[in-house]
Amino acid sequence: IAKILSCREGVNMKNLLMMFILILTTQIYTQSDYSKELENGINLYNQEKYDEAKEIFEAIVDDNDDLAEAHFYLANCLINLGDLDDAIEHGEKAVELEDNNAEYHFDLGVMYAEDARDASFFRVPFIAGDIKEQFERTVELDPDHLQGRIGLAQFYIQAPGIAGGDIDKALEQAEIIVKMDEMQGRFLLSQIY
Repeated sequence: IAKILSCREGVNMKNLLMMFILILTTQIYTQSDYSKELENGINLYNQEKYDEAKEIFEAIVDDNDDLAEAHFYLANCLINLGDLDDAIEHGEKAVELEDNNAEYHFDLGVMYAEDARDASFFRVPFIAGDIKEQFERTVELDPDHLQGRIGLAQFYIQAPGIAGGDIDKALEQAEIIVKMDEMQGRFLLSQIY
């Protein structure tokens, strides 16, 4: 292959190798650059400087739309800044990019639940399915995800049967939660009874 490449159209292996190294180092630099920016944004987010963190995550996403972690944190900044619609959009993108992350599914479920609070009577049943799906996926990916189990139990308690609510399933989740965190589990049981 090297002989064919070096003979064809004057391409020599040395130039080809240099191009490959240049491309590789550019990609490595870009990834480390995003890591540094992500770290800066996460630090600002943890300090509750949501506006500043949002700007960093937006810049990262504008540059590279395939970074699930940037979408996840951008969604959380937006929810803290009161922009639920855009938060959901970025939460959905994070889940789409990294479907095996329980925390991404949990946060998206919480965002959908928040959306259901202000939704019209006709829209709530559609959102209910999304809430249930995200909490179920959270627990499927991480059976020890306490908040995911609590969210799922709360969904089963509060949703009407036609939308997926089920007291027996809520009891099942509450019994599991009692083993994980007795106080939270007992509180859920008292809600159910």
